[in-house]
Amino acid sequence: MTTMNLIEDTIGKNEILDAVALKPLFLEDGDPVPFKQAVVKKSTGKPIAVVGNKYELIQTEAVINAFANCIDTSALDTNGLDIKVSQSPNAVRSIVKFTFPEHSIATGKDDNTHLQISLRNSHDGSWPTQIDVGGFRITCANGQVVGDFISAFRTLHTKRASFAGIKDGLGASIHMFEEAGSRWLEYKKTKINEEQGQDIVLDYLGKVYETEEDKWTALDRVSSRRDTMFEKFGGYSKEMGRNVLAAYNTLTDDATHGSEDAMVQFDRSKRAAKVIESHFELIAA
Repeated sequence: MTTMNLIEDTIGKNEILDAVALKPLFLEDGDPVPFKQAVVKKSTGKPIAVVGNKYELIQTEAVINAFANCIDTSALDTNGLDIKVSQSPNAVRSIVKFTFPEHSIATGKDDNTHLQISLRNSHDGSWPTQIDVGGFRITCANGQVVGDFISAFRTLHTKRASFAGIKDGLGASIHMFEEAGSRWLEYKKTKINEEQGQDIVLDYLGKVYETEEDKWTALDRVSSRRDTMFEKFGGYSKEMGRNVLAAYNTLTDDATHGSEDAMVQFDRSKRAAKVIESHFELIAA
């Protein structure tokens, strides 16, 4: 069975495979809207987005096909491959996550993270067509990425858009995953105290205070999400030691489980990676 066959069996007639088209955009009085065009569903003619006049469509089905074909000729082991799809309303933005259990990194006893490659696309210009490399931690079902290792392929919705780099990106994905695993092990070796862990959580939540007094005044106020994350940090610290990896898992736990919206999960995961990397660099310096 090819990877594309597996994708079709998994997602069936999901609307992310629906073709879209560009159409001129008009005001109610019939006057054309300058420098704008509508993205519409070919099957229904329903408009789903408005984009600039230089925007070029990349059909999600086309990029999935190209991606699947490259997987089949890559060194990736597809045994047990798991595929999950998420999309925003009308599939304006979509993510297909491929988890490869045969490619795994152990960060502790019975603590394994599988290679996860995410393919994303949009029909409104909010996202490029991009392949992101990360991991899926089995014990807590957390998605994990590391800032500098995340992007294996990227192309913008312009006339220069091309799938030519997908094969090379997938070819590099195993190495990128191994590099990420080395980073996670460095996180685990880097000890932190409780206050440093809490500061990482606060930064992730966008709560950065000018003075210690401002910080402690804010901490006196009840915040269900923040307090839950502090408790999670304590739990992860007992599990794997009070270190940067425990803080990272606290962030990815919130990113993965704090919202049912896959688009929110993805954005939070990216923020988690950036925040943890910035704090790691400061602590390890």
